[in-house]
Amino acid sequence: ADLEQAQNQLDRTLIRAPYDGIVRSKLVDIGQYVNTGTALFKSFAVDTAEVRLALPENKLTYINLPTIHNPSQQSPTVLLSANTGNEVSQWSASLVRTEGVIDERSRALFTVAEIADPYGLHTDTAQPLRIGTFVDASIEGKHFKDLVMLPRHILRAGNKVWVIDQQLRLQNRQVSTLRTDGPY
Repeated sequence: ADLEQAQNQLDRTLIRAPYDGIVRSKLVDIGQYVNTGTALFKSFAVDTAEVRLALPENKLTYINLPTIHNPSQQSPTVLLSANTGNEVSQWSASLVRTEGVIDERSRALFTVAEIADPYGLHTDTAQPLRIGTFVDASIEGKHFKDLVMLPRHILRAGNKVWVIDQQLRLQNRQVSTLRTDGPY
């Protein structure tokens, strides 16, 4: 009777994740006795993946960050890239949320970019973005009008540059600097 009851319970047992995923690690073996609530495996979903990105505090004004008050706002596009073997692979993502708190040590705001179908199960992706891959991220910034990017060596002391006016005369003009970055 006990054997028949155990067989009936086994026939009614089905272990299924509530999402399409990949098993990351197996925590039990065949023939091992388990109780209700025992962890059997660790898995993760493959329909989307999230990448946590640290944005320095001084760069936040240049990005349209997602907010709770404006959910219809267009999310900035993020281009993720990684060296996979001998080539650089790229994936498109979007910035979906921030953690909302500036990290006290690094002075960075952590944001989350979401990649749809990272393993390419439903699209024709050349290279899957495997969980745990280190990536570089390029985030689409705000658009500013009437900006000119100048080589750093052209800017003179006092934020002045030489320009040629409409009468073809050389003038020393005061300019305002939005930001400096490397050689520009």
